[in-house]
Amino acid sequence: MLTPAPVLRRAVLMIALGASLSGCDAVDDIFGGSGSGGTQSPPTSASLARFNVDLHASGSFRPGEPVQINMSVRAVLPTTDATVDLVLPELAEAELRGGWDQFQPVRGQPIRPLASKRQALSRGAVTQHQATVTFPRPGLYSVWASVTSTDSVVQNGQPVQNAEHQVLYLLISETGGRVMQHFDPTVVPAGSVPGLGPFRARGARAAARDGKQRLANQTGSIWVLVDYWNPDASNYTPVRNATYRVQAWSSLGSLQQTLNGQTDANGYITIPCSAGYRFVVNVWAQNGWTTVGSTTSNFNSGELITQATYYADTDCGYTNYPGATADVAHVFNNMNTTADNAYTFFGYYRPTGVPVLLVYDTSL
Repeated sequence: MLTPAPVLRRAVLMIALGASLSGCDAVDDIFGGSGSGGTQSPPTSASLARFNVDLHASGSFRPGEPVQINMSVRAVLPTTDATVDLVLPELAEAELRGGWDQFQPVRGQPIRPLASKRQALSRGAVTQHQATVTFPRPGLYSVWASVTSTDSVVQNGQPVQNAEHQVLYLLISETGGRVMQHFDPTVVPAGSVPGLGPFRARGARAAARDGKQRLANQTGSIWVLVDYWNPDASNYTPVRNATYRVQAWSSLGSLQQTLNGQTDANGYITIPCSAGYRFVVNVWAQNGWTTVGSTTSNFNSGELITQATYYADTDCGYTNYPGATADVAHVFNNMNTTADNAYTFFGYYRPTGVPVLLVYDTSL
């Protein structure tokens, strides 16, 4: 079965706010109504898309069996300089680490595209990448289609989107997996390390290679790095100042403690270990400056960016990479940057946060 990625666009309002995202078709900045506590949406006009991108994957989605990936880019506007990339981050990470047996997420190193080309495109011209890949291990893998341009960002006074990105998530399973259009951490088996990549048993994974050594007991810390693949930067970007809740459960199933806070400037959550404990982590796109949601019921409280469960007996002393919902995380990060820039210019933050509603339109 051929499964496409949704065609997603950005709205001009989000670009004006400095929080542009290739991945959302429309973005409404929701402002509180006066007096009654209601809300209203200001009118927005979509910017011009320089490109249309389609991304499809087909196959049995079983380990060791080929998966066909097709990426197609159509130029809506004449383009003198387009870079077209097909990126499979976890596949590249496995190659950088020297194989699948000792798979560890890679940070701080550039991820090489599976296929890349740079060319001019006339209006209506189409260019493609086609690839056949094999995933030797069951797991959850991302596929990114990206096109960027250095051409003008304004045409006839109207903003132009010079970047477009699409993503698919492939669940590879012995019984036959599937394609998902959104990141879903709940598909990772309970006994596996949470996050993207091949499913790895918690107790059998290799020692972390990022400078934090595995501890000899369960009285240290669990480090959780909340980050996402950022196609604009061609690298991973931490999600900073996102609200988290960590619930610590004893081996008898009773809630012992709840930790609340925000991810630090590098995207980390530090959880003190207690032997035998289980830690349930939830992270939302919310803080005192902004919230980002995808429904009218959660844009004030914030969309869930990621969730994961860790165990002191197997996860203490490791840096963990649970993955994140990239579109929400990207807008949230850029709204944080907007708030920081406003503080630099005006000398203070808004007394109330700016909620943002992401509106996905797959008909575009």
